[in-house]
This record gives sequence, structure tokens and C-alpha cells, in this order.
Amino acid sequence: MKIIIPNFDVPIFKYIAQCLETIASDNLNVLYWNPSIVPIIDMFDELNPSVVFLHESQLDESFKIVCRDFDFKYVVFVNGETALPADLAHPPHAIIALPDSKVAFNDHPVIRIRPIANIPEIHNARYVDNLKSEILIDTTHVNIDDELLKLLSYLIATHHTKIIGDNALPLHQYMGKVTMSERANFIKSTNIFLDIGTDGHYLDAAYLKVAALTTHSTSSVVLNFNNLSTLQTHLGTLINKDLVQQQYINQCYSHVCEKNASYHFSSELFNLISESDIAKTLLEYMKGITC
Repeated sequence: MKIIIPNFDVPIFKYIAQCLETIASDNLNVLYWNPSIVPIIDMFDELNPSVVFLHESQLDESFKIVCRDFDFKYVVFVNGETALPADLAHPPHAIIALPDSKVAFNDHPVIRIRPIANIPEIHNARYVDNLKSEILIDTTHVNIDDELLKLLSYLIATHHTKIIGDNALPLHQYMGKVTMSERANFIKSTNIFLDIGTDGHYLDAAYLKVAALTTHSTSSVVLNFNNLSTLQTHLGTLINKDLVQQQYINQCYSHVCEKNASYHFSSELFNLISESDIAKTLLEYMKGITC
């Protein structure tokens, strides 16, 4: 079976591909495709894929041709505010949608993106002594406003703090932009990770067995804060009570292992398109590298 994933800047495509690569075999090939170089018709002629991941913008006249000439399943990522074209030759086997999408997908099977720990890319994270900190903050996908700057000023004054992320700050504690694997090492080397973004990176910390606090929790397990007073309370408990911190870390790790990792999302998706063997293999692989 050949599974084709376009190399668009769609993070969930990358997460799914990385999970699939870990279970690749002679009977399962995961291939990347650059649509800006190889047109979709040429790709199908050359590879004759079994499953294709597509962006909604690719459902054009060329796609109609491959629907007519080839037998395949496809999953489409939808990030717009408009419905899928009404004249599709074949409906998608699954739609990947944003969590807050208001688009009506009618009877199409839909899986919505949610915060997940991207295990393949962070699994080999390690403690690095010169990256160590008491508090680590990631500014990626964060709105830097006066309230946040006050929060950072407090943390810098009271704790050994390091800051990473795409949004630069004029502070010597800011270490710059990092790759995902570098961020994982920073997380592994801190005592407490503060997730103030919207991407659910607190689950990466949970998987790496590092205590995490977040401003955007989707979990009843991971501690949430939305003001300085609540943050101070959580920090005081986790920093001063080792047994409580370890119990909290174990609970958060179990939360990830239950259903909140990229392997879970990928498995759910392949069950959705009736590829149960792949779905089962993904979960079995994950169990082999986690609890």
C-alpha cells in the first residue's frame, strides 16, 4: 500500500506522516509529494497510490481526472470557511477539520484537530545540562501583550526562567527560535513548563514527564491558570512538594497515553477510512514505546 502526503505547511499532515513512518514496511510505503513540482495527474500515473492526503485547494479539475481514472481513498484537510465543492466526483473518505470550524460537512466523516503530543518527533528528547531551567516558556503562537509581559517580569524575578519560541522578546532569558526536537530537549531540561500558547504543547511536556501548566487546557487533568495569583498557587505547590509534583506528572503522562497522542489521532483517522489494520498497528507501536 502506498500512502501519499503532500509537503504542505499543514502540521497535522506532518504528525500523521511521522507516525506512519514508524510502522512502514514492505507492505506499507509512506511517500511525500511536492505538488508545486509534480502535478497530481503525474503523481498518480507514477505511483498509483492507495491513500492520498489532500488540501481542500487541490480539489480541482485535475482531481476530477484522477477520480475518473484511478481507484483510491482520500483524506482532505479543510481550513477555510466554505463547504467542499458540490460537484466532487467522489466524496472524501474523511475530512480533517479545525476544532472551531463552522462549516457544515453534511454526511462526510469528520475528525477535528485537537491538542496532541507528537511522540515521534519528541520521543528521543534528553536532558541537557546547559539548557536546564526552573521555568520554561514557549512564545510560539502567543499574543505578547502588557499582561503577559508583567507575568514574565514576575517569573524572571522569582525563578530561573528560560524563554524560547517564534515571538522574540528583548530579554536576555529569551533563547531564540528552536526546532521541535530542540524544544523537546528544552522541555526535558526544565522543572516546570508553562504553555501560554494555543497549540497544546503542554501535552508534549506531559509525555516527557515534565510538570506543565497551561492557559489553554482542553483537559481536566492538566492544571490551568489565567492570572498571576492562580499561577503562583500552582507553582508553589509543584515546586515545594516533590511528592505532589511526581503524582501530577504521572497523572498527566497517563492522560497522554490514554488517547492524546499523535498515534491516537492517526489511528482514529485510519479507522475512519476503514483501514483498521493500519489503525491497530499504530496503537500497538505506541504501546511499545510508552506505558
